[in-house]
Amino acid sequence: MSPMPSALPPDSAEYRLRRIRGERIVELMILLTLAGTLLYGLSLFLFDLVKGERLIATSLLLIASLASLILLHRNKVAAAFQILVLGTWLAITATAVQVSGVRSGVVFIYPVVVMACWPLGRRAVVTAGLASILAVAGLGTSEHLGLLVPPFLPPPILLSLIYGIVLLMALLFASRIVAEQDRWLESEAGLRDELAARMQTAAKQAQELRLIADNVPAMLCTFEGMTCRFANSRYAAFYGFTPENIVGRHLKDVIGEEAFAHARPFVERVLAGEEVAYRGQRASPSLGSRIMETKLMPDIPRPGRQRGFYGVFLDITEQENAAQALREQSGLYETLLRAQSDAGLGMFIIEAGRVIYVNDALCRMYGYRREEILALPSHIELVHPEDRTRVWRNHERRLRGEKFENHYRIAIATRTGERREVAITVARIDAGAAPRVLVVMQDVTAEIGAAQSLRRSEELLRLATDGGGVGIWERDFASPKFSSNLQFRRIFGLPDDGTEPTTDDFIATIHADDRERTLRAFHDALEQKTEFNLEHRIERPDGGAAWVLARGLGEYGEDGAARRMAGIVIDTTGRHLAEAALRESEARLKEAQRIAHVGSWRLDLATRGMIWSDELYRVFECDPATFECTWSEFLAMVHPDDLEPFLRAYRSADTPGHIYENDTRIVTQGGRVRHLHFRWQVIFGDAGKPASATGTAQDVTEQVLARAEIERLNADLERRVAERTAELTAANRELESFAYSISHDLRAPLRGIDGFSKLLIDDYRERLDAQGVDYLDRVRRAAQRMGALIDDILEISRVTRQEMRRVRVDLSRIAAEVVEERAQVEPQHRVEVQIAPDCAVQGDPQLMRVMMQNLVENAWKYSAREASPKIAFGRETHEGETVFFVRDNGVGFDMKYADRLFTPFQRLHRPDEFEGTGIGLATVARIVHRHGGRVWIDSTPGQGTIVRFVLA
Repeated sequence: MSPMPSALPPDSAEYRLRRIRGERIVELMILLTLAGTLLYGLSLFLFDLVKGERLIATSLLLIASLASLILLHRNKVAAAFQILVLGTWLAITATAVQVSGVRSGVVFIYPVVVMACWPLGRRAVVTAGLASILAVAGLGTSEHLGLLVPPFLPPPILLSLIYGIVLLMALLFASRIVAEQDRWLESEAGLRDELAARMQTAAKQAQELRLIADNVPAMLCTFEGMTCRFANSRYAAFYGFTPENIVGRHLKDVIGEEAFAHARPFVERVLAGEEVAYRGQRASPSLGSRIMETKLMPDIPRPGRQRGFYGVFLDITEQENAAQALREQSGLYETLLRAQSDAGLGMFIIEAGRVIYVNDALCRMYGYRREEILALPSHIELVHPEDRTRVWRNHERRLRGEKFENHYRIAIATRTGERREVAITVARIDAGAAPRVLVVMQDVTAEIGAAQSLRRSEELLRLATDGGGVGIWERDFASPKFSSNLQFRRIFGLPDDGTEPTTDDFIATIHADDRERTLRAFHDALEQKTEFNLEHRIERPDGGAAWVLARGLGEYGEDGAARRMAGIVIDTTGRHLAEAALRESEARLKEAQRIAHVGSWRLDLATRGMIWSDELYRVFECDPATFECTWSEFLAMVHPDDLEPFLRAYRSADTPGHIYENDTRIVTQGGRVRHLHFRWQVIFGDAGKPASATGTAQDVTEQVLARAEIERLNADLERRVAERTAELTAANRELESFAYSISHDLRAPLRGIDGFSKLLIDDYRERLDAQGVDYLDRVRRAAQRMGALIDDILEISRVTRQEMRRVRVDLSRIAAEVVEERAQVEPQHRVEVQIAPDCAVQGDPQLMRVMMQNLVENAWKYSAREASPKIAFGRETHEGETVFFVRDNGVGFDMKYADRLFTPFQRLHRPDEFEGTGIGLATVARIVHRHGGRVWIDSTPGQGTIVRFVLA
């Protein structure tokens, strides 16, 4: 079925026919009418009833059927059906007039025609009915008055055929109409079912949206003007209503007059199209005064409705209270921080065995400057010698993660040598690329205030962690209170706007894949009364990701129930990134060593043990599982002829920081000889003596063999060059001799031939007939042409043999001079010339002039027959190199012969068309090649030629 145009009015005949797929019905009726008409016409011939007037009805049906078919193919269904009905009605009327008037059975077909008009509308049915009534009345009146011809009744068989055709058409038409009507009714029923299903789905979605709105942890409402149109259960309950009875109430009636007076300016702004956000207190009949964060957003008004707005209200009373508590706690921390400056507590941080931070109190305790302490090779220097072993052992245990007492006393030695007792508190900080250790010292030499010093040390440790990138948190299980310091919020990417994050905020930042594991470990620590210690990933609200180490300890009541838990959080992202970067760097190093055949090694001079990289084992063809990597085993694989030079080079390595190199052959365990390039550096210990040596060994066997092969080839090449030079010298001598012979030995006979031919013409012209004179003229022209060829041969020989000198040559100036010379020789030849300025090259000036003269004269010659000859010289850039060109708009040539142009004496035009010997472009090619360049040519017959060249 063809698509129904959207512009058709529903009451039009075209729309009704398309609705019931009328194009198929009309097409069926047309085909049946054509078939019946043809069958009727054939019957007339069979019964010998063919007369002119009897073919009128047949002709009308044929014409109407064909016209309807044409209109149907143009997608005009209604017009096609109208023409078919009209043609049928006229054929019935014509048949009734010719046969027997109203007594003819054909008039009973009028009702069929009238009923067939129903798809065309009521007007068409009424019109067809009235016309049929008038036709029957007219037929009866005309027959009564004797105006019609005497009745003629066709044979019964013909009548039965006609009525059968009509009945068949009526049957098919009616059945088709009924089928389409049934299909349409089924379609309508399906649409009703689908509409009912969609309405049910919409109702479910509305119910789900209502459920979502009621469960959102915020108060939501929608107003049209100042009238409430929707409110979720939280908003309605806040003001003492239900979601049903709050709808339709004015905003003043909902929130009260006092709150309305405060909110009215904001509502008027949002009704004007502006988004509004503010904070304020709202009074609830059931909850009392609450702090609300309000956001109002304008609603785009629909036709016939006022502009409204959406409201979102968040109860932030708890967050504000938590923020106030945090501010009070921050004030306490600041007070404690100021207090520690007068407490005399020394503090320093250790990383990789060295002190990286020290405070002023510790400097005063030891009597050293800060720079002196930071320059110490190890933190153990700060400990008295008698306690160094114990402190170092505890430090290693702490780095391994062992748990033991972190508060104890040690002895220290000050700058003046005084021995003092100090109490230290030590904590491991897993942050950064390497673990750090925080140490807080309190001088307890006089054993005064030991308990107070311990408390101060613990407070200082807490404060120091905040300044050292450690976040502190505390969770009170009796209330939703969750306290944290500034560093905690920074680590988790939580806003620093004065509001304290909730427990839900903290949980939401935990990576989805680690959330269940983290919460389970937290609850297990509370149930088992153990330390909460877990490293997990977090996702910050801004999209960033990080690794953190979370630790905490619970506090329990007398009944064993957990009251609160406090702990720390350390950002360990740097360590994870460093470990990943280290793994990636090691992988790249191994791959680079494998590709470059470079292995690394380290020699411990005390133990004579060596450490090799994987690539070095491969180069030496050793199995790491069985090979004992020692200095002696390594020397055993050095080639015997290179052992003494290698040891001599090794023993001479005594300068700190200097890189030493040596090329040495080795014999692998597989018996193969390899050439290695060694580079190493000696590392000196504290006593100034060599402690170790580290370096690389690169397998350069392929380079050494290739270099030897190159040297052999170079020697062979030098010999060949000498031989070729001698051959070239001899060839040049022969060429010079040949040129001399041409110049002197051939010119004299040619001059004689030309001279005597001229004398014969001048002295014996009267004795010679015209043919003899013509022969002599030909002889002279041939001799002169041969002389020109000899000159060209000498010229190309001179170009080839001439010694070159390279200077800066201005090709633009040479081109202008050549054009000026040609213009003086041929003043009648007007040429439009374009010469690009400053086209300069490095070349031989004499050869460059010969080249430019040949190119410009060629362009001048081959454009001479044009009505507006044009010549251009310039330069262009192609693929990064400068290309010069000479272009003309002359006769051109077929490019399939282009390979012949740079060969001497090869021409593409006959001598009677253009003079010349075919040596010019060959000369150009030799000059360009002598300058290390290339030349090529492009041409089209009748459109000109362009010669391009590049000079090195």
